[in-house]
Amino acid sequence: MTEKPAPGESWAYRARGKDPLVEVKVMRFGTEKPPRVLIQFADERKKEEWVPPSRLKTPWNNAAAFSEREQRWARLEEGYRGPFDPELNAAEQIIELFMDKEMVEIEYNSGSALRIKNFGYLMGLLRISRGFFTHYAHAFAEGGDTIVPWPATIAVGARFAEVHPEDVLRYIADEEARAENESVHGMRVHRGFISAEVCKREDEEHGRPTRRFLRAWCRYEPQSATV
Repeated sequence: MTEKPAPGESWAYRARGKDPLVEVKVMRFGTEKPPRVLIQFADERKKEEWVPPSRLKTPWNNAAAFSEREQRWARLEEGYRGPFDPELNAAEQIIELFMDKEMVEIEYNSGSALRIKNFGYLMGLLRISRGFFTHYAHAFAEGGDTIVPWPATIAVGARFAEVHPEDVLRYIADEEARAENESVHGMRVHRGFISAEVCKREDEEHGRPTRRFLRAWCRYEPQSATV
């Protein structure tokens, strides 16, 4: 909520995450904690209720645009495989390790979509043209950035490995050495210790599948890229 509601204004209200927006009038703010605001529903009953201010999402005259933006972001998650998908994890690791977050950033809360802040940076790094992204139907522009869905995140990670295989192979070697050491000696964490058996199982379930994608991408030839 970028704007603050004021008494007398009409706002879009939502009680729960999937509920539709409804129009309410802001009556007054409470003086005690936790913060509450008295609203009046705009239907014929004119019911009044004290609610958390966070339920007021946007001025009512902006409700349609607010809903459209939510729908755009929701579409990015279509077909999303979840946070433990090894192919997506491989791409995320490459982007986090080798790319400038001021230029490109993963939107983890939106199905690992990719926010491209500087196309020139990405085009130079990956040796691609803008055509690399044209076939992603749910891509959109927002605030000067371009947002593309998670399949593009995978394509970007794979393309980096193809263009810069030495960097990725060094990372794979380091990860394999770390995993081998932890599978024998375990791993110390902030408030405890993870046994060698657990470390080995985690690597077999998640680490190795991810590294297989990383290694394969070092010889990856994307079918959809316009270079």
